[in-house]
Amino acid sequence: MLFGRSQQIIIGLVAGVIVCVFVIFWYRPLREEMRIIKHTRAEQMMTLAKGTADAEQLPALGEQLRKMQTELQDYESKIPSQRDFGAFLGRITDLMNENNLEEHSIEPGAVVEVDKVNCIPLSMKCKGGLSRTTLGTTGRSVWRQRPSSIIERQWGKDK
Repeated sequence: MLFGRSQQIIIGLVAGVIVCVFVIFWYRPLREEMRIIKHTRAEQMMTLAKGTADAEQLPALGEQLRKMQTELQDYESKIPSQRDFGAFLGRITDLMNENNLEEHSIEPGAVVEVDKVNCIPLSMKCKGGLSRTTLGTTGRSVWRQRPSSIIERQWGKDK
């Protein structure tokens, strides 16, 4: 019986070693690989969900882009170049004269550079009464007030 008992212990130890080898060399690597695959899959699902959400916003962004392009279609051509600045100021003066505005004064300020864009603020003053007018091809507007009130607008400066 003694020989049989030691045989059972040896068989049990061999079985334990086989289970340990199975767990260490096969089960744990596969379990780690499954964890990595699940993590990768979760990341891919988040990327897919984000792409789907972005795709749903795409038509709205396209419409917004079309509206902005329509509004800004000829914006660059409406901005006077440096040589045309005097003509622009002359056009403003002519509009003031055409609308019977008195004591008008148009004074350009010092050049201000903001984000690589040069800006020349204008100080405009006049007396008279009228409604709203557009300054020719410039697309800029002047608000007119009641008779005998002074109109003053700073172009190119934040209020």
